Amino acid sequence: MEVINHVEIGVSDVEASRHFYEAALAPLGLSLVISVAAARTTRGTARYGFGRDGYPSFWI
Repeated sequence: MEVINHVEIGVSDVEASRHFYEAALAPLGLSLVISVAAARTTRGTARYGFGRDGYPSFWI
């Protein structure tokens, strides 16, 4: 049973944060599995989902 399905955090610089989390999450076996272009979001900023097995569980 899953208690938490995914987590999303807001960041002030999404591109710098993407690079940081790619490095920080790699030792945990998490990698970038999906990216959403800024033009496709309601906030007008890109979104990135990290996870494993193709499922994003951590979003920025």
